Amino acid sequence: MWSPAKTCPGKNDESNYASLFSIAALIRRAKPRIVTLEQTFGILFTSFEWEFRVLIQMLTMHGYSVSWKVMELQKLGLASRRQRLMIEAVGYVGPSTIDPTNV
Repeated sequence: MWSPAKTCPGKNDESNYASLFSIAALIRRAKPRIVTLEQTFGILFTSFEWEFRVLIQMLTMHGYSVSWKVMELQKLGLASRRQRLMIEAVGYVGPSTIDPTNV
C-alpha cells in the first residue's frame, strides 16, 4: 500500500487500510504493554502524512510512548536488502478522549 515502488492503485488497498486502522481495536482488546509494528518506509512520504499521523495517534491516545526508525533488514542478519519502518510503542495506560480521525 505505502511502498515507494507502488505506482497505481491495487486490488488490496482497501484491506490494507482496514488492517492499519484496526490497530486501535486490537490494542483496546489485548492491552499489550509493548506493541511492535513493521511497515514499508513509504508511509513516511508526504503523500501519506495523514495515515502515518493517525497510526501514531492510535498508539499515543492509549498512553503509549512511540518511537520509530527506518532499518535495513540486511543489518539484522536477513538476506533481504529492503528497508523497513520499525515502530515500537511502550507503556499501555488506557484510552484517552482524543479522536485520531480528527487530526
